[in-house]
Amino acid sequence: MIIENKEIKDISILPLILANLAPIFGVLFFRWDIFSVIFLYWQESAIIGFYNILKMYKANGTKAADITINDIIANKLSKVFIIVFFMFHYGMFMLVHGMFIFVIFARQKPIFSYKFFMDNYYFAILLLFISHGISYYVNFIGKEEYKKISVSEQMQKPYSRIIAMHLTILLSAFLVMAFGKQTIISLFILIAIKIAMDLRAHIKEHKQFTNI
Repeated sequence: MIIENKEIKDISILPLILANLAPIFGVLFFRWDIFSVIFLYWQESAIIGFYNILKMYKANGTKAADITINDIIANKLSKVFIIVFFMFHYGMFMLVHGMFIFVIFARQKPIFSYKFFMDNYYFAILLLFISHGISYYVNFIGKEEYKKISVSEQMQKPYSRIIAMHLTILLSAFLVMAFGKQTIISLFILIAIKIAMDLRAHIKEHKQFTNI
């Protein structure tokens, strides 16, 4: 069944907010600290990378009138190369970013004994995965954003969103650690900052397609 663009609302905002509220549950019931919250956001970056690969594969922002059979073949080959390059480059980005988080925020915890993938983490990861999946289906597929962006342009999308968001989160976390003891209030403020940044990035990302 074909979905008309005009009938699709940005219903992906609500799942995004609900998924971002999951850390509050973790703080209240599982005693998450700053590291726990930031580590979850690092895992979300991996989820964003996964969906970006799907977007890059689907991206087809070219003018049909200018396409020849040779262009189609070249586009397929270049798309595969760009996707492989993104997987390597983004993987390295995730590795360095993860090491930084572990060194700075988990330095007082025995890494190999700390329950990073404890049961209470799964629900938060699942909610984030579903939230980004809904956004992918509603916006990128349903609103046909894939027709308005090239694979090379799509490759760059996660970096601008993630870097700005995580720099703000890390700065906020440093301030909490530098000026006082970690409290539920300070963690809630950190989560609220992330939600605000995420909403702003989400709206900005999809709004640009309405002007194309």
